[in-house]
Amino acid sequence: FPVTIISTEENAHAVRMVEALMKHELVQNLLKYAKTGAPFFWHDPDWNIDCKMKTDAETNSEEGLYCIDLKTTSKDFPEYIDKGNYKYETGMYSRGLKFKYGKPLQKFIYIFQSTKEDDEDNIRIKVVEGAQLEACEIETDRVVREIVPYIHKTLATTAQDKVTLDNIWLPTLTPERFEISPWYDRKLAEKIG
Repeated sequence: FPVTIISTEENAHAVRMVEALMKHELVQNLLKYAKTGAPFFWHDPDWNIDCKMKTDAETNSEEGLYCIDLKTTSKDFPEYIDKGNYKYETGMYSRGLKFKYGKPLQKFIYIFQSTKEDDEDNIRIKVVEGAQLEACEIETDRVVREIVPYIHKTLATTAQDKVTLDNIWLPTLTPERFEISPWYDRKLAEKIG
């Protein structure tokens, strides 16, 4: 595994971020019964391609199936949340969880946290459910159906390379500047703009 070396200051900042999450009452309630998602692979018969996902956290209970995703940003709230274009990620996870558990996703819950120094307590929660969740699923299905012929063409022409959504990951097909988190991709963000 590659090793990333961080400074004492970066480590202290990360610790403050975790502490802020753990003292946030709503985040505590959301994570109380959640478990970290393990990598999950499935063959999608409608698309006829292999897919994979790994959720940050998920809850499967009598109350329903929930997916929880943590997003960090140095952008201002609520502009970042309003501009966030996560429909493909939401739709893909929703589809994968349906295959994994055999029932539909009830809620996709995003936990947004500021990475700005001394702003770690700035946490917002966005819930995608109902018609909005269904729209994400429909749009994801539409886009994947458009690219599936290209995936199959590549599979046919490069037999030694297995091309699946493992390495054509849908949310990265249409990246937006605001979707890049400087916390993880600072250098890439500087190059873009």
